[in-house]
Amino acid sequence: MTDFSLRAARIQLGALLGALALVIALGITTGAFVLSFAVQRDLARQALIPEHLT
Repeated sequence: MTDFSLRAARIQLGALLGALALVIALGITTGAFVLSFAVQRDLARQALIPEHLT
């Protein structure tokens, strides 16, 4: 392997790891968002707020 191709492989690996980190962060954010609304709905039901408003 030449020095140039080794450097290109490292850059591609870095880009792949960065993209993977972004996908993981988006997944965690989406999950937290959905869970937050689910908990708020459950609290509203416990507070006897009408179903169409929860």
